[in-house]
Amino acid sequence: MGAMMWHLKDQSGEAIYRYDIGIAVADDAHIFSDGLTEKDLKTAANKHLLSPVSERQIHEEAIEVAERRARSFPASRIVPKALDTHIAKAQASRDQDRKQILNTVSQLDIVNVGIMDLDTEPPENCLAYREVDQRLHALFAAAFWPFALDRRLQKSMAQALSADKWRTKLKLKAPSGGELPGEGDLVAGAICRFSDNLTRLELDYSDAKSETIVQLDDLGHKLEGLVNLAHLSLDLRGCWVMQLDGFAKSLATLKNLLELKLVFEDSALREVDKLGQALGELLSLRELVIDLTRCMLSQVNELGRGLEDLSNLTILDLNFEGVEELTQVDDLGRSLRGLGSLVELRLNFRNCESLFQINELGRNLPALENLKILELNFQSCMHLRNVEELWQGLHGTRSLRSMTLLYAQQRLVWKGARTCAKAALGAGWKIDDDKEIGCITCDLEDVDDEPGSP
Repeated sequence: MGAMMWHLKDQSGEAIYRYDIGIAVADDAHIFSDGLTEKDLKTAANKHLLSPVSERQIHEEAIEVAERRARSFPASRIVPKALDTHIAKAQASRDQDRKQILNTVSQLDIVNVGIMDLDTEPPENCLAYREVDQRLHALFAAAFWPFALDRRLQKSMAQALSADKWRTKLKLKAPSGGELPGEGDLVAGAICRFSDNLTRLELDYSDAKSETIVQLDDLGHKLEGLVNLAHLSLDLRGCWVMQLDGFAKSLATLKNLLELKLVFEDSALREVDKLGQALGELLSLRELVIDLTRCMLSQVNELGRGLEDLSNLTILDLNFEGVEELTQVDDLGRSLRGLGSLVELRLNFRNCESLFQINELGRNLPALENLKILELNFQSCMHLRNVEELWQGLHGTRSLRSMTLLYAQQRLVWKGARTCAKAALGAGWKIDDDKEIGCITCDLEDVDDEPGSP
């Protein structure tokens, strides 16, 4: 026995369909929801009644609760039936409702535009029914994709996805232990059918099997056909990505990209030169997030040079945590000269044990004339020789409104960090220094005062 409930809400002028699917198997009830339920949030919050945490942490833990609930849903029993649903065969609590619903849908078909009496027997078939069926099948396929390990079932789901030619957004998470990008990748085969319509694509392979080397070339070739893609997110956390040459070449063709997020955490990636060159071609980018945590990089020069031409960038978030062989970021620092539109900058160098120089980074901070939020992490950077340029750069960053600086408190170069920050930022700032973890948080109290003023 099963039931489905739909929600329609308008957000930013766009209609968003959401669903809850409930099914009873024997004496057990199972719920599959689009997003978090109130119970998910309450379960996460109840764990911290005695030790309150941030709403963000509660939200993250609620996502984990929802994922555990979703994994218990008997998807293998539901999906084949879900992909074979037909609106013309649907039932309603009242037959009059069934007629009115089907007649309303059929009026979307240009052939049946003249139908006005919604209480008459609806047509048996029409093109509008077919469109609704195809879009509904694709919705089911996308929703249950993370839980379908059976290859035959995945093929059916991929076919359902590719038939939805009206789709503008697609978010897929590979099943735990599922296929990675490469030849025969069903996801890549499906997305190439969307062509002009797709504007947002999010692919998450972080739970997929990782014992083989990932080949991104085929996925890249498929992306080239998405000429209107504006938002791209690719999560390859834990996957073996050895090189990005072919993928980067394809990425450079996506001239309409506004937001790009690439996660290569623990991916064994050894160089990002081609990626840097590709980024230099994406001149429309507004937001860029790249996570290179614990990658096997020794330099990011080309990546830095590629950023310099992104004059429309407003948010830049780069994570180099644990890149142990990284020694300097001069080109990255020099790239700030061309990023005058930047409003938020986040750079994480935590555990970059070989990093010894950040002079260019500090020297070019004043070029960020619109910067409001700055977050820098140098914890466990034990070989930094001099941070004087950083303090001087902060002194000239007059638009700043909030700064978070994490530092290696056991290093002499950070001695008197709070005093230095206060002197660099000037009057009107509230500055807190947590010396136990080495963290300075600075917020402008009076927005009429200019940061950096004496």
